[in-house]
Amino acid sequence: MASILGRTTIFLIAFGGLESGAFAASAVASGAHIPERVENLSATIDMIWVLIAATLVMLMQIGFMLIEAGTVRTKNAISVAQKNMLDFAFSTVAFAVIGFGLAFGATTNWLPISTGGGLFFLENISGTSATFFIFQVMFCGTCATIVSGAVAERMRLRAYILLSVILSGVVYPIFTQWAWGNALGPSSGAFLANAGFVDFAGSTVVHATGGWFALAACLIIGARQGRFTEGPPIRIGGHSAVLSSAGALFLFIGWIGFNGGSTMAASKEVPEIILNTVLAGAAGGAVGYGMMWFRGAMLPERAVNGTIGGLVAITAGCHLVSPASALLLGAVGSLAANAANHFLETRLRIDDAVGAVGVHGVAGVVGTLGLALLAPADVLPAGSRLAQLLIQAEGSALNMVWSFGTGIVVILAARSFISLRASPEEEALGLNAAEHGAQLGTDHLQAKIEMLLQSDFHGGERLAVEVGDDTELLTTSLNNLMDRLEAAEAARSSQARSMRTVEEAQRLAAFGEVASECILLIHQGRIRSANIAATELFGCPEDQLLDSRPEDLVPPDMREAMTGWLEAGNDAVQHARILRAIGTEVPVELRFRQIELDGHDVVVLRMTDLSEREEARRQIYHLAMHDTLTDLPNRELFNRNLRTALDRRQETMLTALLLVDIDRFKDINDLHGHPSGDTVLVAVAERLRNGVRACDTVARLGGDEFAIVYTNISFPNQALDLAYRILQNVSQPLLLPTGTTIHPRASVGLAICPLDAEDMELLIRDADMALYSAKKRGRNGFQRYKPEMGRLQHLRQELEADLSEALSRDEFELYYQPRTDVLNGEVAGFEALLRWNRKDVQVSPVDFISIAEETGLIVPIGAWAIREACRTAMEELDGSCISVNVSARQFHTPDLIEAVTLALAESGLPASHLELEITESVLIDDDDIAIRVLNEIRQLGVHVALDDFGTGYSSLSYLTRFAFDTIKIDRSFIQAQDEKTWHVIRSVLSMSAGLGIEVVAEGVETTEQLDRLAREGCSLIQGFLISQPLSAKAAAQFIRSGPKHAAGALARLDNTGAGLMPS
Repeated sequence: MASILGRTTIFLIAFGGLESGAFAASAVASGAHIPERVENLSATIDMIWVLIAATLVMLMQIGFMLIEAGTVRTKNAISVAQKNMLDFAFSTVAFAVIGFGLAFGATTNWLPISTGGGLFFLENISGTSATFFIFQVMFCGTCATIVSGAVAERMRLRAYILLSVILSGVVYPIFTQWAWGNALGPSSGAFLANAGFVDFAGSTVVHATGGWFALAACLIIGARQGRFTEGPPIRIGGHSAVLSSAGALFLFIGWIGFNGGSTMAASKEVPEIILNTVLAGAAGGAVGYGMMWFRGAMLPERAVNGTIGGLVAITAGCHLVSPASALLLGAVGSLAANAANHFLETRLRIDDAVGAVGVHGVAGVVGTLGLALLAPADVLPAGSRLAQLLIQAEGSALNMVWSFGTGIVVILAARSFISLRASPEEEALGLNAAEHGAQLGTDHLQAKIEMLLQSDFHGGERLAVEVGDDTELLTTSLNNLMDRLEAAEAARSSQARSMRTVEEAQRLAAFGEVASECILLIHQGRIRSANIAATELFGCPEDQLLDSRPEDLVPPDMREAMTGWLEAGNDAVQHARILRAIGTEVPVELRFRQIELDGHDVVVLRMTDLSEREEARRQIYHLAMHDTLTDLPNRELFNRNLRTALDRRQETMLTALLLVDIDRFKDINDLHGHPSGDTVLVAVAERLRNGVRACDTVARLGGDEFAIVYTNISFPNQALDLAYRILQNVSQPLLLPTGTTIHPRASVGLAICPLDAEDMELLIRDADMALYSAKKRGRNGFQRYKPEMGRLQHLRQELEADLSEALSRDEFELYYQPRTDVLNGEVAGFEALLRWNRKDVQVSPVDFISIAEETGLIVPIGAWAIREACRTAMEELDGSCISVNVSARQFHTPDLIEAVTLALAESGLPASHLELEITESVLIDDDDIAIRVLNEIRQLGVHVALDDFGTGYSSLSYLTRFAFDTIKIDRSFIQAQDEKTWHVIRSVLSMSAGLGIEVVAEGVETTEQLDRLAREGCSLIQGFLISQPLSAKAAAQFIRSGPKHAAGALARLDNTGAGLMPS
C-alpha cells in the first residue's frame, strides 16, 4: 500500500512537473500568463495533497476493522469485517445523495438546515468541490463505522446498515452544517461556526457524533450474553490482540491524513499539524499503558484505546496548540477515554464492545474544550479564553444532545419494524454462521460445543462432520472421544443399576414389614405383594388383594386416572380415594416408583392414609375462616359468602346486607370486665344466628361488629322486619358472669341489592352509612340506606375533625336559660346549654353532641362545661343555682366526681347551687353503678335532676329506685293538647309532691301552657315564653329585670281566685 501511494505521488508530481515544463516553454514563447500558471500549479499540488490525505483517511477503515475484529471473538470476526466494509459503502452513497447537500449547502430559510444548494446527488459538483467531497466522505465513513464496534457481536447486519444510512445521510450532515456549513461559502445555518466554534478536523463533528450515537445504540440493544452477572463484569477479551494492535497502528497512520488533510491545502502548517498529531497519539498510548502499571495484567485494550483517545483529543485543535500542549491533550484524552469506559462498564453496566463511547465521545469533548485552554489566546476566534470555552462547551453539549437524542428516537423507531438484535441462539452460534453462513478457523466448532453443553444432553448427540473442512479431523476425534465416554458411562450405569436392584429388594423387604404405610408391588398390571399396613388400610386379608388390579381399589370415576399414573411410572405423586372393603372411601396420597426386581420391572405403590390430615386441614380452614369466640364466619368468609350471594342472586329476588353493632359495648367491657364482654358477644351471636334461616350468613367482622347476609327475599320490608326482630332478640335480659343482669342494645344499618347498590363494596359502604345513621339517631334502632346519608356522613366527618380542636381553640360557649318560680316570678336558677362557634358559625348541639359522645370528647368538654358554669354562676349571676347536663359517657367515667369537686373548689359556688341533669339512658345499663355514682354526687351536696322525664320506658320506676332532687317533664308533654297527657302530668306532679321532689316543666312557650301548669300546681317552669337561652351577660341583666310573663300569669291567677292546686 505504501508503495502504491508513493508511486501515485511521484506520478502526480511528475505530471505537475510536465505541466510546469510546458508552462516554462509557453512562458518563454509568449512571455505572459505566468501568475495564472503558478496559481494552477499551486491548486494542483493542494489537490494532490488532499487526495493523498483522503487515501490515508480511508486506511482508517482498515484500522477500525482490525481493531474490532481483534476485540471480538472469532465467531463474530467475519460479521465485524462485513459491517466495516458495508457501512463505508452505504454511508458514501447516503452522503453523496443527501448528506453532502445538508452539510455544506447554503441555508435559505430560518431553520439551521440546508436545502442542498444544488449539492444533492452531487448535481453541481466541480473539480474543487469534488476534491472537497472526497475528503469529507471519508470523515462521514469514519463517523458511521464508530457505531459498528460498540454494538459488535449482537446487532443484526440489516439493522446496522439502516442506522448507518440514517447517521451518514441525516444525523451527521445536519450537525456538520452547524459547525462547518460555511466551508464552501457563507451559510446562516452554520451558527456554531459563525459564532467562532473551532473543531479543526472533527473531534466533535466526526468522533463525538459517532460516539454518542453509539451510546444510544448500546443502551437500547443491551449487553452481550454473559457480559454482566451478579458480580463484576465479565471481560470478553477478543480472540486476537495482535489484530487490534495492528489496527491501532493503521489508525495512527491514517490520522496523519485525517488532521493534515483538513487544511485542504499543502500549506506550511501541515508539518506542525502532523507533529502535534503524532505527539498526542504517542502520549495517549503511553498513558493508556501506564494506567495498568500497578494493576496487574497489562490489558492490551487500554493502550489501544489510550492511543486513539489521544488522537481524537488533538483533532479539534491540532492547528493551534504547541507540541507541549499536544502531549498534554493526548495524555488527558487517553485518561478520559479509559476512565469513561471503565465507568460505563462497572457502574452503569453498559456493554461497549470496543470502548467507542469513551474513546470517541468523551475524548472528543476533552479535545474540543481543551483547545480553548491551551491554544494561544490571540489565535482564538472568540477573542478570549472564557468566551472561546463557552462556545466550545455549547457546541459539545449541542452535539451530545443532538446525536444521543436523535439516536434514541431513531433506534426505538427502527425497533418497531426491524429486528435489531440477533436471537440468543444466533448469538451463541456466532454471527459469522448465523448471518453470513461463513466460518473462521474453529469458531463454528467452538460454538457448536458450547450449544451442545448448554442443551439437555441425553446421549447420542454428536458434532456434525463437514467433509473438506479444516476442522474435519478435530471434529471426528471429538466424536470418537464422546463415543468412548458414553460407552464407559453406560457400562458403569448398568453395573450401578444392578447393585441398586439387589439393595432395593433387600430394603423393600425389610421396609414392607415395618412400614406403617400401605406398600403394594405391582407387576404386569396385577398386585403381587402387599404388606400388613395394606390389609389394615383396606380392611381385608392379604389374599383378597393379591392378583387384583390396582384400578379396582379406587372408585369408578378414578380408574382411568389410576391406569395413566401406573403407566407414567417413576416418582409420580398423586392424590386419590380408595375403596375399603366395607365400602367407605378414604383419601390417600399415592407414590409410584418403578424398580427392577429379579430382572422384572416392578412398580412400587405406596399409599398414605390422609384421613387425619384432611380432618386437620378442615379444622385449620374452619379456624382460618371463623371467629374463635363465637364460631361465626369471620370477615374473610363473610366477604366470600356475600360475593357468592350477589353473583347467584336471581334477577327478581333481593339480597340484603345488615350490619349490627352492639351499643356501648366498650362501656360493658369497662364496667363489667372483658369476660362479661365475651359473654355478651357469644349471646348476641347466638341470638343473631337463631333469628335467620340456614341459607343466610351471620358473621362477626371484629370487635362488636356483626353482619348478616339475608338472601332470596322478595320485598324490602322483609329486611326491615328482620332488623326489627334483631333488636327485639338482642335486647332480651342477659346474666353476666358478675351476677349482673343487663339488657344489651344494638344498632342496625341495612342496604339492599340491587335497590341500593349492586357492587359488593358499595353495598357494604351503604350499609355502614345506614348503621352510622342509626347510631346517630340515639342507637337501639335500625336504618335503611338513603342517598343523603353519604352527604351527612361527609359533613359529620368534617365536624368530628374540627370538634377535636374546638376546646383548645376556645370555640365553646355556654348559654343560660332561666328557670322561673311561678309563685313569685323570680329566677330560681339557670340551665347551662352548650354552644359551639365553629368558624364564626354556631353549630346546633344536635349536630355535634352525638359526635362528642362517640369519640369520647364529651368527657373533657363536659368537665369544661361544669367548671365554666360554676364560675359564671358565682362571678356573673350572683351565685344563682346552675344546672348542667351530664352525658351517659361522662357519667360512667371515674373523673366525673373529681371534675365536680374541682369546679366547686375553683369557683367557690356552694354545692347546693349546682345541679347535674342526667337522662334515663344513663340508668339503663347498670343499676348498681348508677346508684353508686348518684350517691357520691349527693354526698358532695350537689343536686341531681332527671331530664326528659317521660320519654323512656321505665320512667316511673326510676323515681322509686333512685334518689332525685328534681325531675324535668319533657317538652313533648307540655306541647300536647289532649287531656290524657295532662292527666299524666297531674299524676307526676302529685307523686313528686309526695316524694318531696321538685318538678320543672320544660318547653313552656305560650301563656295558656303557663296558666295550665300553674293551675295544676307546677311551680317551676322553663321555656321560650320566659326567655330563650342567653349569654352570660344577658343572663345577668335578666336577673335584674325579672320575668314578666310569670308575674302576669300569677296576677291573673290571683284575680280569678283560683288556687295553685286543683280542688
